[in-house]
Amino acid sequence: MDMPAEGTLLEEEGTGLKFVVMDGKLSYVENAGLFAGDAQSIGTEDLETLRATGGDQIGSDAYLAMAEGRGYLVNGGKKRYLASAETVGKYHFNSGAFQDKAPGDLPADDGPELS
Repeated sequence: MDMPAEGTLLEEEGTGLKFVVMDGKLSYVENAGLFAGDAQSIGTEDLETLRATGGDQIGSDAYLAMAEGRGYLVNGGKKRYLASAETVGKYHFNSGAFQDKAPGDLPADDGPELS
């Protein structure tokens, strides 16, 4: 099975576990509240094939932040700038889950920009 398009939200049949394609890899979503919208259903066999790509986990402590008008995904001690409102839609981020933060409240380490 080929990797779905960047930003695709997937849900494993029978378990409800969620995954997102990020950086061309399949990432397990532990904090599903960060995402909204319909996920595509995927069977366990296909899912296991895609999981071999080894994407980063979106951890239970991950959150979406707004700081000085800029959106970020904060995960694993790094912040990733969300390039535009279209990026928020592309990755199915829950626009109601953004937390207002001061720039100094965010991790100093930057991950790659999401666009």
